[in-house]
Amino acid sequence: MRGLIRSSLALAALCAAPLGAQIPRPPADTGTKPPAIRAAAESVSRRGNLSALLTQSRQAGLPDAQVQGLYDQLRQRGVADADAQQLVSGEVASVRAGAARQTFGSAVHQQVARGLRGRDLAAAIRAEQERRRAKAPKPGG
Repeated sequence: MRGLIRSSLALAALCAAPLGAQIPRPPADTGTKPPAIRAAAESVSRRGNLSALLTQSRQAGLPDAQVQGLYDQLRQRGVADADAQQLVSGEVASVRAGAARQTFGSAVHQQVARGLRGRDLAAAIRAEQERRRAKAPKPGG
């Protein structure tokens, strides 16, 4: 009988505890993804952006291999993915704006030949692209 009373008291104590204390809650969503998931999402995003860039370059008459080669060269020289895509996009835009297709990537090749890497390389290429745009004749003018 004592065992039954003890069991009943233990059961009553468990039932009296708040329900939230008995069920573990999932961790709060902090808005950040675990590194592996974040890396996978960024990889998918990069491929989508690069695919769109290749589509634009085809419309400008540039071969995929030339565009992909320029992008790969920038990445091998330590330029961040987003910067590399932006720089290649700038080169494609120059060709679309009327620059000769033969000059595609020349700003990149010049700066790489100077020995620049990473952020310094990206900054030098952007400056050269801006200089070329400023020099280009304005449409309708």
